[in-house]
Amino acid sequence: DVFTSVGHLAVDTSPERGLAKQLQLVATLTFCVIYFTQGAFDWGLTGLVELQNIDVYRIISGTMLITFIGYQWYLPYLKLKGQPAQVATDRHTYLGVLGPILLYLHSVSLGFAYTFVLTSLFLLNSVVGALDKSLIANVEQRHRYLRIWLLIHVPLACLVSVLAFIHMIYAIAYK
Repeated sequence: DVFTSVGHLAVDTSPERGLAKQLQLVATLTFCVIYFTQGAFDWGLTGLVELQNIDVYRIISGTMLITFIGYQWYLPYLKLKGQPAQVATDRHTYLGVLGPILLYLHSVSLGFAYTFVLTSLFLLNSVVGALDKSLIANVEQRHRYLRIWLLIHVPLACLVSVLAFIHMIYAIAYK
């Protein structure tokens, strides 16, 4: 995004939503719906469920998931430092598709208590992330949408990060 002074029209810096962005949106929404559906009906791939009962597998898949969450914070870090972030923004967006997949590889279950909240918030934030400003064609509407979208996406990401860290501490402490 480019700063626009008061009284001037906003400059359009967002590329049009091409096929790759459409696929990213459809893939993220599909993976989230599948995860919620299989969780609600207690379905799951038997082999994957068996793998998830092995401590080493849970540690490896959990490490991959927490690494993914940590990497997603690289974009806000760059923006806070005032550095160019277009490449990081693209990576953040496209890698966001991996979130529901990594979560499924870690646990096919929606969980109970705080892990249910963690799973639900994680998937909700994946959906919110996929519904980014690139869906809006009009520049002025896109900027208004971005302000609201950020007020949802960033706090959800903070909650997910804190809950994931707590989950990691509990998992290590009680195993």
